[in-house]
Amino acid sequence: MKKIIAILVVIALLIPTTIVFAAPVDPAVKAKLAEFKSSMEGKRDQIKSNRENNQQLRESIKGKREQIKAAVEVLKQDKEANKDKLAQLKSQAQVVKGTRQELKALHGTVKAEFAKFKENKKSGNFEGASENLDNVIKIQLQRFQLLTELNTQVDELLNQLR
Repeated sequence: MKKIIAILVVIALLIPTTIVFAAPVDPAVKAKLAEFKSSMEGKRDQIKSNRENNQQLRESIKGKREQIKAAVEVLKQDKEANKDKLAQLKSQAQVVKGTRQELKALHGTVKAEFAKFKENKKSGNFEGASENLDNVIKIQLQRFQLLTELNTQVDELLNQLR
């Protein structure tokens, strides 16, 4: 008797779940989703390549900053002889600092756009989701421009130290 009741309970639980999964999908929504996925492929590839480019620039800048720190320590040992050079370096460092602050202002904006993208995709707003990906690409390109500018400024700073 206990086995029969257990089997009935299992059947009672399985029947509603099979009905839920058997709901038909609207062909128009299915077509929009397929179109969205195909258009998203190119954007996804561009986002990945932009991210890799930005990471490479960041690593390059990081290495150059280490070189600058070491060279400045050498200059600080004889402050009196290098007073003019240190003043020039401070002015160039202010320019670098300004560019870094512009980069910090963009921090977190990509995550916010991806959150909006996921929300729009989940709700079926594929135009909004595509727009969010376009915004991510724009932000990444802004970062790339700022990182390139920062890299140039750091190179100038290194040349002044040599």
